[in-house]
Amino acid sequence: MLLDGRQVHVRPILPTDVEELRAAIDRADPDTLRRRFLGARPPSTDEELARLTQVDYRRRMALAAFDTTGQGVGIARYEAEGDGGTAEVAVAVDPAWRHVSLATCLVRMLAERAQAS
Repeated sequence: MLLDGRQVHVRPILPTDVEELRAAIDRADPDTLRRRFLGARPPSTDEELARLTQVDYRRRMALAAFDTTGQGVGIARYEAEGDGGTAEVAVAVDPAWRHVSLATCLVRMLAERAQAS
């Protein structure tokens, strides 16, 4: 449950989420793309989307948030860097779902997963 009372379902990303991820990138507004990718729309080739949806759930992890209709509204991921216990973290949230704690919840859940790995 988020600050405004809306609910989301959060689960690890699955390879079957590839089309939902493609759609989310296609409908992303310029501000979302700037925040997440520091610029232009990323390449959404089949290979890149497969890489983003096929994770090992340990060193590469992604959590996806879905609204009550099943549409993706946010994603948070980490990818471990080397063996030093550091990782790159990225979060993207649909503009209509910002400022209600979704990103914070996703990052917190992602950190819990990382610590458990």
